[in-house]
Amino acid sequence: HLDLRFNDLTDINSEWFSHIHKLETLDLNGNRINRLTKEMLSHLTNLTYLCLGWNEFNQLDDGVFCHLKNLENLHISYNNNLRELKPKVFDGLDKLENL
Repeated sequence: HLDLRFNDLTDINSEWFSHIHKLETLDLNGNRINRLTKEMLSHLTNLTYLCLGWNEFNQLDDGVFCHLKNLENLHISYNNNLRELKPKVFDGLDKLENL
């Protein structure tokens, strides 16, 4: 479990997660992150829970979560700048139970 809530983060570096392949829970709630790419999350293949609520995303691109094959819970609420979701943003999330 990695809890990075309320750390005033504005960006995610894909290298942060490159050596923690077994991570199952990541909480990035309450930061100021405004951009997310599939490369940033590509190493997190065992993630089952991801919280991205209360950030500043403008958009989430198609396939941004495609590497997260085990993801069951995804929280993206309270991203007030997020007005539209691309048609294929959730592609690959076959195990997703809660959004």
